[in-house]
Amino acid sequence: MTNIPVTMGTLSQQEPSITVNTLNSHCYIKQYCNRNLQNQCEGFGVQIYNDKPFIQLDNSNGSPYLGLAHVGFTRYYDNFATSGTYYQRSLDLGQTWSIPILLSNQTTGTAVFGTNVAIGPTGEVYVAWAQYAPGNPQFLFRRSDDGGATFNPIVVVSNISLVPSPLPVPGFAFRVLTSAFLAVDISPNLGQGIIYAVWQGYQTGSSHIYIARSTDKGNTWSTPIQVDDSPAGTQNFYPNIAVSRTTGLIQIVYYTNRVDSSMLDVFGTTSGDAGATFAPNTRLSDTSFDPNADPSYGEPCTSLGDYIDVAFKYPDRQITVWTGMINDVQNIISNL
Repeated sequence: MTNIPVTMGTLSQQEPSITVNTLNSHCYIKQYCNRNLQNQCEGFGVQIYNDKPFIQLDNSNGSPYLGLAHVGFTRYYDNFATSGTYYQRSLDLGQTWSIPILLSNQTTGTAVFGTNVAIGPTGEVYVAWAQYAPGNPQFLFRRSDDGGATFNPIVVVSNISLVPSPLPVPGFAFRVLTSAFLAVDISPNLGQGIIYAVWQGYQTGSSHIYIARSTDKGNTWSTPIQVDDSPAGTQNFYPNIAVSRTTGLIQIVYYTNRVDSSMLDVFGTTSGDAGATFAPNTRLSDTSFDPNADPSYGEPCTSLGDYIDVAFKYPDRQITVWTGMINDVQNIISNL
């Protein structure tokens, strides 16, 4: 493991995102930092704040844009009073980056969060985010057909019901933010080109995991379905999704308190028929853990991290990474 050194003068560095170029096995890491004004690089200051970057490499063998790097992120204005979704790309393996462009159309009076990027089998660039305001919260989406040079108009994937933060569970004080997650099937199999959108919703009075899919490059979307099979009244949150580039197998993972209402576990489910059906959910964590076990993160805990992640190792072995407890210390855990 290599530690990434902190930039001189940096007040904070956060939210690293990593991707791998399948052509040369190089890793690319995108990370934003805020710097003070005493150093050579002048930052935005307290009025503007870049948050939660997500980087994706075009690794689709059929893409004319193979190797391009794409980043989406949230930019906050006026001390977090409003925000917008931005995108930028690199044509030279991350050496230089384009000027960020606004994808959410406006920033005044807008609250967005949780940008995600996915690449289609012929180089389509898909960017999604959750828009909290104005109006009803929505899962929003845009597509680029020219490697990220331009984007088509915004498409509404679905209205979403925001999950309370923190969750209404005695002792739970960690924040739970609703984000947008995407994955695309670039395998040579049945579901090639299908886009999958995943999020958490509260429309039943508790948090559950939902998926919608598009078979026409995001122009239209299916009616969302619940993919977790947790009992009513349980809280299921922070989902993520991956699709095997070899077999097209779909894996969705998430946190849940279904085993013990005051504890957390990680569960997952798979689909081998392009999202038409999902298998009974299985437990990925070995034991339930207490999110409040580590007092250094507050008593009760106020931060569990804002994500869980999942990926496939060739050909279709899923690897999930999450925040848990090891000897009552908050740590990063995997089923590797």
